[in-house]
Amino acid sequence: TEVMRLEEQPKCIKGGRMREYQLEGLNWLLEMHGRQHNGILADEMGLGKTIQTISFLAHLACDRDNWGPHLIVVPTSVMLNWEMEIKKWCPAFKVLVYYGSQKERRLKRVGWTKQNAFHICITSYKLVIQDHSSFRRFKWQYFILDEAQHIKNFKSQRWQLLLNFTSVGRLLLTGTPLQNNLMELWSLMHFLMPHVFESHRDFKEWFSNPMTGMVEGNM
Repeated sequence: TEVMRLEEQPKCIKGGRMREYQLEGLNWLLEMHGRQHNGILADEMGLGKTIQTISFLAHLACDRDNWGPHLIVVPTSVMLNWEMEIKKWCPAFKVLVYYGSQKERRLKRVGWTKQNAFHICITSYKLVIQDHSSFRRFKWQYFILDEAQHIKNFKSQRWQLLLNFTSVGRLLLTGTPLQNNLMELWSLMHFLMPHVFESHRDFKEWFSNPMTGMVEGNM
C-alpha cells in the first residue's frame, strides 16, 4: 500500500524546525507504521533520534488521533533529557516520568490506568523489569527502547519479561545497529519480531556465514 509522505513537520511540533534528514527519518517511521512493521532507527549519536521519535508520536496524536499510551524505556541517565525534549518539542503530550522509591512509584500508579491519565510513560531499564507486572496491565500503542544495546542478551530471563508486554508496535533506537556478534543482533530482531526470529539456532544458520564476518568486523 502507498504510504503518505510528510513534506513538513507535524503541526503540533512546536520546539523548533526539524532538519531535512530528520524528516526523512520521520517518513521512514511512518512507512514502517503503515506497513505494520517494527523497526530499528539507527543513527549516530547527536543526530536526533529523540526528535524523530517524538515527531512520529506527535503525528500519530495530532493527525491520526492516536494519543497512546506509549512506553519509552531509556537508560536512567537520559530520563530527564527525554522528558525535557518531549515538553519542548510537543508540549501537548502528558508525560509520566516513572521513577523514585517504591512508595513514590506506588503513588505514581494511583489512577494511571484511567484513559488519558498520561500519553507517554518514560521509565528506566531497571524499573521496567522491577515493576514489570504493573507495566503489563497496559495495551501500549508503541513500546520504544532507547539505546537498545541494553537488551543484547535476550536469552536472559529478565529480558524475556519485556516480550510479554502488549503493544501495537515496537521500535528500537540505537547508535550502534550492528553489534559485536550475531547473538546480540538476534536479540534485537527477536524483540521486534519474536515469531519470525524465534530460534537463535535458525538465525545462526541463516546468517552466520556471510554475516558473522561482517558483523564481527573480520570482513
